[in-house]
Amino acid sequence: MVPAVGNIRSAASWRSGARFLSLVVAFVAGFALVAAGFRYVCLLAGLTDSTIAATKLRQAVDQRPDVIFVGPSHIATSIIPEVFDAEFSKYQKVHSYNFALGGADVPEIEFVLDKLFATGPCCIKYVVIFPEFGLTNLAKYPDAIRAIDYFDVVNAFRYWSFLRAFDPNVPPQIDLVEYARNIAFATLRHYSNIGLGLSLLGIPKHELEPPNSPEFRWSARGHLENERVAPEAEWHKHLDEYTSQSPGYRDQAIPDELFSSVTSIIDLVERHGARAIMVRPPSIWMWHFDLSLVRKFREKCPAGPPLLDFGDPAAYPELYERRNHIDDAHLNTRGAAIWSRILADQIGELVRSGRLDRPATCGDG
Repeated sequence: MVPAVGNIRSAASWRSGARFLSLVVAFVAGFALVAAGFRYVCLLAGLTDSTIAATKLRQAVDQRPDVIFVGPSHIATSIIPEVFDAEFSKYQKVHSYNFALGGADVPEIEFVLDKLFATGPCCIKYVVIFPEFGLTNLAKYPDAIRAIDYFDVVNAFRYWSFLRAFDPNVPPQIDLVEYARNIAFATLRHYSNIGLGLSLLGIPKHELEPPNSPEFRWSARGHLENERVAPEAEWHKHLDEYTSQSPGYRDQAIPDELFSSVTSIIDLVERHGARAIMVRPPSIWMWHFDLSLVRKFREKCPAGPPLLDFGDPAAYPELYERRNHIDDAHLNTRGAAIWSRILADQIGELVRSGRLDRPATCGDG
């Protein structure tokens, strides 16, 4: 009996499809094996350790600090550990380390802290935290090694939820389509290493790192030194805008969904036996987020960690002098020395008062 022509074609099509699927599976498996081998070689050779994030993680473990400072470049440029420790010696002897990363988004702060605590570091008592909600650099620069390192599947969904929580009418206005594409691309690179080799070679440039310039110098204890002074006209323009507009600002730029990221960071710190201290630095960049952070924190965390607010030029006039700033977001080395001493005294008084002796809870934590 001769089989029907349709059956023959169907069987042939099935065999052809099976062969194609087998080739696809073999290609994916082979690519994954090569990618894993490439990642192993990179790790073994220490090629991925060239970033500031990797360097700071090693230094933070090796130096066994009692106090660490975390946040974006607002903190990296603005706290000098040696100056802080000298002033803090009036209260107790500590060894601090500036663990802040230029361009660090709020989710990345939790990510790097989790990495640090996962190493089982000794001695961390206090973690001084500034979360800057005006930054979304991980999704903005998906080619950076830090973005490739961060975006596994779980973190991709978490970060997407973080972006979706922003008010679309409040800067930074986010192009969710572009950012979704960037997140997907960085996540693919995380697992496949596509583009990692080029990133290691600086192609494209690591946008999350500070510029390679003699003006910027990383100290051995994590401070990003810079002697530059803010241009006069630009500084006074931004300061005048801030002092005139901020008193009447009543909007809330940080909805509850965004603020939950702060709660997660605090819970992480307290869970590892350290005490969290929230801080608002003397910065007027994206000030509507800073004001909103203070308001939201006081609303959601009445039993939370202490919050040290340096956002009032009238209360801290020296911290708002142009000669102490690089620009509207960052203190220069002179300003950092001044703020480091003030910050040490305020945290020292918290220690002396016993305020940091007990665990803190924030929100429903």
